[in-house]
Amino acid sequence: MSEREFDFIIFGGTGITGKCVLRNLVKELELEKRPRWIAIVGSNKTQLKMAVTEIAIQMDRNLNDVDLIVADFNDEASLLSLCARTKVLLNAYDPCNTLLREKLAKACIEKRTHMLDISDDPEFIELIQFKYHEAAKASGVYLICSVNFNCVPIDIGVDYLKQQFLPAGRLHSVESYFSFTRNNHRYHPQLNSFVVNPILQSSYLNNSMLTYHNNADIKPSQLSQWITSSTSSTDANSLRSNKELSAWSIPIATNKVIWKSQKWFYEAYREPPIRFEQHLVVSQWHQLIFIVLSLIYLTSLSWFSFSRKLLSNYPDLLTFGFLSNSNNDRKEVKQSLDNNNNSSSLTSLTTSPPSSTPSPSSSSSSSSFSIHLVGQGWDSPSDSSDGQYKFPPNKTIRVSINGSKSDCETTSLILIQSGLTILEESSSMPYKGGCLTPAFAFRYTSIRDRLHQKGLQFKILHH
Repeated sequence: MSEREFDFIIFGGTGITGKCVLRNLVKELELEKRPRWIAIVGSNKTQLKMAVTEIAIQMDRNLNDVDLIVADFNDEASLLSLCARTKVLLNAYDPCNTLLREKLAKACIEKRTHMLDISDDPEFIELIQFKYHEAAKASGVYLICSVNFNCVPIDIGVDYLKQQFLPAGRLHSVESYFSFTRNNHRYHPQLNSFVVNPILQSSYLNNSMLTYHNNADIKPSQLSQWITSSTSSTDANSLRSNKELSAWSIPIATNKVIWKSQKWFYEAYREPPIRFEQHLVVSQWHQLIFIVLSLIYLTSLSWFSFSRKLLSNYPDLLTFGFLSNSNNDRKEVKQSLDNNNNSSSLTSLTTSPPSSTPSPSSSSSSSSFSIHLVGQGWDSPSDSSDGQYKFPPNKTIRVSINGSKSDCETTSLILIQSGLTILEESSSMPYKGGCLTPAFAFRYTSIRDRLHQKGLQFKILHH
């Protein structure tokens, strides 16, 4: 793999996410000051040229070193040739195209190419894990899905929280609270993918945790016993006022990647799974009413396969524009570019040495998000032979995850840092290959520190 033509190939480089990945990857490689070769892939050369030209103008850079690869997405030989040319394939293509993603997974395994995919579709993830996990292990390549804004921060955050209880104690349950702010106010005129994707997934795998473990070395009765051995707060699954956050919290469908990570941690390290609950935070009554009605409407759409597909493919149409973040992403990307360009201009005019702290202009953003994780567990090991505790959890730890970029920007940064981690730290990753979740694959790497340096901050609040 060391003799490959490219280090990274961006699949789907003409879309919004693909362009973000290209722009941030170019910036990352400039900072890294290490020669790496990249290319973008599409089915139309004119669109590829337009995408690169657009980014070059925005960044005021010469991007002639970025190769353009035209591929026939319906031709297996074309996909094999594509995968044979790169060490890591960054798949930023339409998450709904499951058939193409499976073709790419097969091609990557055959050509021994790592693939990172932004898709968090549970049907696709279970498909490739069931069909290709052993083949990926044998080939020594990693196929990691859910590498996006929706999944990675919270998946890695939960595992980070779990580490705070080890080695003496054990984490029992986690409650997650997500809030999105704009201009220093909690803002929810549009529901983003963090909220909507789990709703679409829940109808497919309502009992995902128990179902998913049926083929694994874990008994459903054990899961049920561990999960219900003690309960969290009685109102955890109901609408309630959260005094700590000074807002209302609404229970929403749980992101399924958390359960899948629990499966891997049990199989590899015999770590008991945790209870996990997810909430959306709103501060105003009118927002609360809007969100509740929207969730009821979206949940009803998710009951049927045809309406789920329509909602995934045409969110603007079925939600009258409330579910689309594309316009917001474009605005955030443009503002980020303007801030970076202004910062670069100021830096070039000054004679003082560069500061390690980002300037306000370069770090400011009109929107941000935060995830508060509240973990409850025990501060000592169990003295029971079956691993159960005879008393309720006696320790609470809180972790905050904060970001100041849009969904698209955050996803692109996560995808890039995950790719660099595979290139540089694959020896610290489990099984030497396979179809894994982000938290399990990257537990013993520096991924959290890498993301922290890029503005996705993980912080322990207090014990």
